[in-house]
Amino acid sequence: MAPTAQQISVALGALRSQATGWADRSTETGKLATEVSDYRYTEREAGLFRGFIDEYDQIIDLLQSRLKEGATAMGEIAGTLNTVAQVYEQEDLAREHEIRNLY
Repeated sequence: MAPTAQQISVALGALRSQATGWADRSTETGKLATEVSDYRYTEREAGLFRGFIDEYDQIIDLLQSRLKEGATAMGEIAGTLNTVAQVYEQEDLAREHEIRNLY
């Protein structure tokens, strides 16, 4: 049995809502990737712990890199969800699902 127009509308709204959520998280994670560089210490700030600065900076670099990758992946997920919703809506409007006997 084919879904009703209301059911399709709800499903598309859910997809788009999820896409917005992923896009928002992508933005926030991207901001964190920028902000994490503020956690670096200069040699003067490190004082007695100077010997650990290089290792500490490597951790900051690694964290920043992972955050950037995460932001990119979340943005891609958002884009995919929006594309799925758009394609489904276009196919539904063209009655392709009915024509292909998918219901």
